[in-house]
Amino acid sequence: NNSDFLLAKNLCESLSRILTSLSDFNYSETICSLLVQSCVNLKNSKACEMLYKALENHFKNDETCESSLYITKLIVKYSKQGIYNFKLIDTFLCLNILDIKEIKNESTKAEKKRNIEKSKKVSKHLKKKIKFEDKKREKFNIKETGQNLKVTQKNKSGLLAEIFSLYFRGLKDSVSSATLSSCLKGVVKYSCLLNVDIYYETIKLAIRLLKNENLKSIDKLNIILSVLNFPSLENDSFEMDYSSLYEALYKITFDVIYENNRNECIDCLIECISRLILNRKRDVGMRRCYSFSKRLISLCLHTNYAHTVKIIRLFTDIFTKFPSLSRLYDNQSNVGQKFLQNIEHPEHCCPEGIILWEHQLLNRHYDSSIDTNFIHNL
Repeated sequence: NNSDFLLAKNLCESLSRILTSLSDFNYSETICSLLVQSCVNLKNSKACEMLYKALENHFKNDETCESSLYITKLIVKYSKQGIYNFKLIDTFLCLNILDIKEIKNESTKAEKKRNIEKSKKVSKHLKKKIKFEDKKREKFNIKETGQNLKVTQKNKSGLLAEIFSLYFRGLKDSVSSATLSSCLKGVVKYSCLLNVDIYYETIKLAIRLLKNENLKSIDKLNIILSVLNFPSLENDSFEMDYSSLYEALYKITFDVIYENNRNECIDCLIECISRLILNRKRDVGMRRCYSFSKRLISLCLHTNYAHTVKIIRLFTDIFTKFPSLSRLYDNQSNVGQKFLQNIEHPEHCCPEGIILWEHQLLNRHYDSSIDTNFIHNL
C-alpha cells in the first residue's frame, strides 16, 4: 500500500539521520547491522532501493566515518562468506573519504554572547578578561579539532583498507559481471589514494583477469576501460607496458559477434580502440594499426547499420591520423607476404601482408546508405 510505502520511506530517512547526527548513540551498531542484513536478505526491490538510498545519504553526511566503518566491516564479512551484493558495493562510491573537513566545536550561543559583550562599552579590565578567555577557548578548540581530525583520518584509512580488501576479493573471485563492474568503479574512483606498490598490483591483477577465458567479452572490455581511466595513467605519470591490453583487445574484436549483448559490447569496443590507438599515437606502431584496421573493417560485415557507420567513422579517424595506412589498398606492395589471420597477436600475424578486400563487399552492401557513407568517409 501507499501508506506502508511512505512509512517505510520515512523510517529509512529517520534511521540515516539518527546515524549521522547522533554519533554516540547506544544503538547505532544494531541499526547498522539491521540495515545491512535487510539489504542482503530482503527480496522486495522497492524496500531495498530505499535502504540503499538511506545508506548512501549516511555515507555522504558522515564526517567522522565511525558508523560507516562499522557498516563496511559488516559488508566485508558477508563477502568473505561468498555473498556479494553489487548494489551494496556501489554504495561505497558515496563514502566521504576524499575530503577531510575541519569540525567546528564552538557553540553558536557562546559566539553571540561574546560579540554582544565586545560591542558594548566595557571597561579596560573587563576587556582584558574577555581577551584572555577567548585565547583559552581558541587553544582548547584547536586541540579538539586536531584530535577529531586524527580520529577521522584513522577511520578513513581503516575504511580504505576494508574497501580495497573487498574490491580485490571481488576481482579475484569474479562471481558475476555486475559485481566485477562495481568493484572496478570503486578501484578507479579511489585509485588516487593508493600506494604506488598497491597501484601496480591492481594493474597486474587487471591484466591477469584479461587472460581468464571464463570471463565474458563485455567484462574484459570494462577491465580495459577501467585501467585506462586510472588518473595517473591519463596524465602519463606512471610508465606502463600496454602490449597486454592491445593483445586482449585484438582477441576480443571477433568474440563480440557471438555475445548476447552485442550492441553494448561493440560500443565499448569502439571506445577502447579509440582510447588505445587514437589517443596514444606514439605507443601504437604501424603494425598494430594495420591489424586493428583489418579487424575493424571485417567486423563491419557482421554488424547492423548503426554499428557499421560507427566503425567506419572510427576507421576514417585512424586513417587520417596514420596516412601510411593507404598501402592497405595497394595490391602490388604486399606481394610475397601473407597475412596470418589465425594468430591472435596484432604484431606477430604478419600485418604487412594485409589487403582490405572487405572494401569491395561493403560497396555492395544490402543497405545503399552504407555504400555512400563509406565512400564519402574515405
